[in-house]
Amino acid sequence: MKILQVVTYISDDGAFGGPARVAQGQCEALAALGHDVILVAAAPIKRRQDSQVNGYRQILLPAKTLSKRLGFAGMFARGLNKVLANGTAADVAHVHMARDLVTLPATRFLTKNKIPTFLQTHGMIDESKRALAKPIDFFLTKPLIKRANCVFTLTPQEDGDILQLVPSARIERIANGIKIEESATDVA
Repeated sequence: MKILQVVTYISDDGAFGGPARVAQGQCEALAALGHDVILVAAAPIKRRQDSQVNGYRQILLPAKTLSKRLGFAGMFARGLNKVLANGTAADVAHVHMARDLVTLPATRFLTKNKIPTFLQTHGMIDESKRALAKPIDFFLTKPLIKRANCVFTLTPQEDGDILQLVPSARIERIANGIKIEESATDVA
């Protein structure tokens, strides 16, 4: 099966945190099971990078920012639609969705093109007091959650956050899949 994963940002310093690490871990595990896996993300680079990483293909695109005040929410990946349209036709997509200009447009593209799309929000889609959240949710987040095949959640709090935003959302609880490495102190 060809599986496409999208996450907002990947960098050597791990600036985007858990969602990037989870996406990379899932891609590695899916590739080990024999799937053809592609991970797409913005990155702090000047040109597109296409490489093999732990058995899966990783496509990193130059990250551009509309406004530094918006942080990751104001970041987009130059060339994202072109990558999604050319050569990444997938049987299924898994988007690590946040209110940003990488994962929301990717989800829109994927659902519009009828690729079965599964979302994982990592607690990033919750009730927000930020001024931009309401229009973003009205025009993008809510319709995309409605179109998604399923939203993967980890906690009851995340279930409630998604259902408060979209009462008809299809939710499936999953276990935390982060691989914990044993340290020398654990085995001593």
